[in-house]
Amino acid sequence: APGIPCYYYHIPSATAVEFAMYDLMLAMEKTTPNFAGFKYTGLYTYPGLADASRIVAYKGGKYEVLGGREELMLESMAVGIEAFVGSNFNFA
Repeated sequence: APGIPCYYYHIPSATAVEFAMYDLMLAMEKTTPNFAGFKYTGLYTYPGLADASRIVAYKGGKYEVLGGREELMLESMAVGIEAFVGSNFNFA
């Protein structure tokens, strides 16, 4: 469905994927025109918040980063994340 925005849900505790999402973003940008961003639940693991901050800043915010951890909302907002999909709520 090329007209529907595509988000990658980064949940390392469920997938054991622990590389920088910034690198994935660069690869997706070349191959997936409908790539819209990440639901970044892996904020608590390395590179976490620093990685999310780089994505938020990339090309003036070209890609959206949704926070996925309720307990890290304040830290997420400090690095520029403005929307959240948590276990118990959604907020934009």
